[in-house]
Amino acid sequence: MTGSFLGDIDELAIYSLALSGAELQSIYAARSAGKCSLAPPTTVSIRPPAGFFTNALTVTLSATTTNVAIRYTLDGTSPSTNSPVYSGPLTVSNTTTVSARAK
Repeated sequence: MTGSFLGDIDELAIYSLALSGAELQSIYAARSAGKCSLAPPTTVSIRPPAGFFTNALTVTLSATTTNVAIRYTLDGTSPSTNSPVYSGPLTVSNTTTVSARAK
C-alpha cells in the first residue's frame, strides 16, 4: 500500500496556521508536560486465590497502587461506585465469588 502508515501514533497535533520556528521549538521543548502519564493500570489481588474450601475463610484484597479505593462484590458481579469500599479482611463462610476493582 503506497502512502499508508503502518506504525503506532504516539501523538498527533493539528494546527490551523503555520507555526514559527520559536513556536515549534517551544512545543518540542515541552515534550510531555501537561500530558497524561502512561502508568500501568492498578491491579487488585484477591488472597487466597480461587479454590474450593470447606471451612470459613478470610479473604484479603490489595492493590498495586497506594491511595486507591478498592470496591468489591460478593456475588461475582463487577464492582461499581455503589459497591462497598474494602476496609479490611472479609470472612467468607458460604459459596461466594469475590470480585474487586480499584479506582
